[in-house]
Amino acid sequence: MVDREQIGIRIAALRKKAGLSQQALAEKLGVSAQAVSKWEGGKNLPDIDMFQELAWLFHMTIDSIVEGDLLFTQKSSQKGLPASVEAIFPDAERRRLLRSLATYCSDAELYNIARELSEGSLKLSVQAGLVRTEGKEFQERKVSIPASLLGEYTLRETAPYFAKALGEIIGNTEPGLRRAAELLCCPECGEKLSPENKDVNKISFICKNFHHYDVTDGVVYFGSREIPGELWSLFMKNYEDYLREQCHPGNPRYQMGAVPCSEVRWQALKKLRPRVILDMACGTCNGLKYDLQRINWPCLVIMTDLSHRILKYNKRYFSEEMVNPYVDIVCLACDCAHLPIQDGSIDMVVSNGGFESM
Repeated sequence: MVDREQIGIRIAALRKKAGLSQQALAEKLGVSAQAVSKWEGGKNLPDIDMFQELAWLFHMTIDSIVEGDLLFTQKSSQKGLPASVEAIFPDAERRRLLRSLATYCSDAELYNIARELSEGSLKLSVQAGLVRTEGKEFQERKVSIPASLLGEYTLRETAPYFAKALGEIIGNTEPGLRRAAELLCCPECGEKLSPENKDVNKISFICKNFHHYDVTDGVVYFGSREIPGELWSLFMKNYEDYLREQCHPGNPRYQMGAVPCSEVRWQALKKLRPRVILDMACGTCNGLKYDLQRINWPCLVIMTDLSHRILKYNKRYFSEEMVNPYVDIVCLACDCAHLPIQDGSIDMVVSNGGFESM
């Protein structure tokens, strides 16, 4: 019998390893994000044409996705643990546990699991129940076995279930949004915003006065609009135009002088090692773009701009093309003159001309 739940777990694992969101995978396959969500939740199965597309996209065989054979296990985990996770755990036992999860989790998820394990706020174990009956009476005893004590074969067999349970316990909200939730405040009343995740496909932020802001296409949308008559983002008609812009060499005058301005900025970043960076009126984020690849400490980067359109492209680009496991990126489509961010919560503010435009 086909195990829908296991197939869904494997599709989710391949998507995460490829650095794709459900929306991005859906766009590549020409289906809705809801369809991908139902596959991964074990509610529906892709049809045979979609299985062929998935196999081609992830360089797998259909059998390896359906059956989870050795090819799936080897190809999905061949990268090993990311450096950020290795740095947290010097002991071999917990590394062994995390390596079993690496097949089914993204680098960002592994980092968050490792961090919670190291802080003692998360413990993984397998529970076994023993029941003995004598007539109408029965005795029941439960034994909890730490996951770190499980053998290699048992770890490999239980890892998909651990990964799914961890996703449900830690939450479907991406790590960056969970971290940003501690910093956001309502632009209308100033009260703290809290994430609301009633539907796996819909995340929102809400304050105690019930002001409500949806996360749309990965961007927290506060209802901002570009200035009439200055809709600069429209020169990029689609995501392909955006990618061409990201490959543009930029203004060479910005790099004039004995020390380029990008190097000056990086030296300041490296010295301060900020945990929260705000990119003010970020546009296509050309200022901070190259620094993001050099950051090697846990960091939350908040990109803010009036244009939801550009932030939507930023979110996709930096999630697919410029992944750094140390960096969580959150995009806020808002009025940067009235930021929905609590005072005293930002370690460093950067801007590459956008602040001047404001």
